[in-house]
Amino acid sequence: NKASGEIFENSFFKANIPDGWTVFDDSKVGMMQIYPKNDTSMYRTAIHLKFEGKGNWAGTPAQSIATMANNYSGTAPEKIVINSIEYYRTTYEYSGQKQTMYVAKKDGNKITVTLVGKDYEKNTGIPKILESISYK
Repeated sequence: NKASGEIFENSFFKANIPDGWTVFDDSKVGMMQIYPKNDTSMYRTAIHLKFEGKGNWAGTPAQSIATMANNYSGTAPEKIVINSIEYYRTTYEYSGQKQTMYVAKKDGNKITVTLVGKDYEKNTGIPKILESISYK
């Protein structure tokens, strides 16, 4: 049972992108966005990936998420493992929109994954994409 879609790979990560989804890749600043191809609306469902630290990030995912949760009245930070990657996550409201943020750390780099958009919790593509992500 072959997963539909294609493998996207850059110098930061690799993921299986389902049919109908696309990746906006701004590797220069370490930011990528995975979203449904035909949705250009402001409130489109999307997975934002941000890579920071250049190997020197001294923080921890737990502290980072605790700060977000505190600053934006988010849910209690929770540890979660997806595809063997340990993240901490919180769900909060930002500019009137519900979002869920995951933070992981690899080789001194901070990896932030933010889920946004109308009804993102119900979008079946998102968990599949998250399960397929691996970091370099």
